[in-house]
Amino acid sequence: SDTLSLHDALPICRRAELLVNAGWTELLAAEARDEAPGEATRTQLAAAKQLYEGDCPRPGELQNVHVNLALDAVARGSWDEAAVHAAAARAARIEVARPEIALWLLDVEARIALGRGAAARALVAYDALLRKAREGDLAHAEWRAQVGRGLALERLHRDDAAIEAYGAAEALLGQASLRVPLQEGRAAFLGDRARSARRLSDLWLRKKRPAEALAVLRTARARALAA
Repeated sequence: SDTLSLHDALPICRRAELLVNAGWTELLAAEARDEAPGEATRTQLAAAKQLYEGDCPRPGELQNVHVNLALDAVARGSWDEAAVHAAAARAARIEVARPEIALWLLDVEARIALGRGAAARALVAYDALLRKAREGDLAHAEWRAQVGRGLALERLHRDDAAIEAYGAAEALLGQASLRVPLQEGRAAFLGDRARSARRLSDLWLRKKRPAEALAVLRTARARALAA
């Protein structure tokens, strides 16, 4: 109760910022655990959204909250809810756009398309994310794009291309983690990076190439131990 009282005593915009930070931290942690975020995440983000729509009118921060709410909905498989928030984020009128928010919006739109079974549309979005991530030298966004491309390519039964995408994601991990800025999600980068190795090794096993699968897993384990 003391914590809540202190929180309520803060300036409104500071309160909104803390709510967003708490929700975002849990989103990253849940993704690293490969789990859906808990109810507290939605409660925090919804409270921040209400503040940004009311007493703390900051369109850029409101756009960010919509992207986060879309990511939460995607993690729960609520595609229509995610699409509503993604559309609201896309429609936001921002004087100075934040590049990282634009990249996350592309990512969430791709995830929605993939979840709805539109793998070809998802691949287009992930290709766009990959281009923009490379232009901005944003390693974690590039990694997410390559993993997403792999997932879309698998759905399209293009396993060789998926192996190439996951391999590119794995190659990024060898040298990129140390240069991922904190604000671009270093915690997520370090926490969820096993996904590309898992998908790549699974594909090699499906192709009856156990030596390649084992090599991928060994490299991933050595990287984890060195982190």
